[in-house]
Amino acid sequence: MAIWHDLVARGLQWVAGRPPARRAGETLIADTEAGELRVDLYRAPGAGADVPVYLNFADTRFIARDAARDDGFCRALADALGCVVLNVHVGAAPQARFPVAPAQAQAAAWWAMMAGRKHGWAGKRLALGGTGAGANLALGACLDLPARMGVKPLAVAALLPRLDMAAAPGGWRDRVAQAAYLPDRAARLAPLASPVRAETLDGFAPTLIAAGEGDPHRGEGEAFAAMLHAAGRQVHLAPVPGPEAAQAEARAFLARIFAAG
Repeated sequence: MAIWHDLVARGLQWVAGRPPARRAGETLIADTEAGELRVDLYRAPGAGADVPVYLNFADTRFIARDAARDDGFCRALADALGCVVLNVHVGAAPQARFPVAPAQAQAAAWWAMMAGRKHGWAGKRLALGGTGAGANLALGACLDLPARMGVKPLAVAALLPRLDMAAAPGGWRDRVAQAAYLPDRAARLAPLASPVRAETLDGFAPTLIAAGEGDPHRGEGEAFAAMLHAAGRQVHLAPVPGPEAAQAEARAFLARIFAAG
């Protein structure tokens, strides 16, 4: 059964890669402690070296490498906010099983903070976010970054997040992702895999949770928002009808964050 899930995951990766996607961003290679990562850079016209930076993780569903699917969103976000957006390509299962992607997400955040002077953005004015599996990585990174790497993000935007990899899968894609990305059942309970199972959220960054009204994982986002509220953290829970509305919420949220910070 595990082999079957891996084969399906590889098939989905092949489909995601056909035809080659066009990207509006410049490509960088980030040399991180987790290895070299491809990063698509989007810079607002006329943006100076002191502009904030948003680190985006696309929805790979943990198994299909297609960070280019957020190309339009990243370009529009950079232009609207006058900032730099970095769209990070992380590994996907079965080639890169947990905890490879979370480690890459954390390393990418550290690199984004440190590389700002070289590439032209304010590394200390860093926000993170993502959609679906990307939201899982962004929130998971924020659990460990302040203590482990000294990175204190301004905020994190979680759009249509999937936050409980130990929950019963909602469909065949969920089953494939769960089996290929996290074959170790015990590991599915780890906060880096399932942020909604974190024991503490002390010091967590201001957070947007854009929960899809028809999303089978909506409850996971709502539960995480409730956890943040109980911990006294700043959180905005926004029910949205779909991805476009979620992205609009992210633009408004990040505009407020960057204006304040």
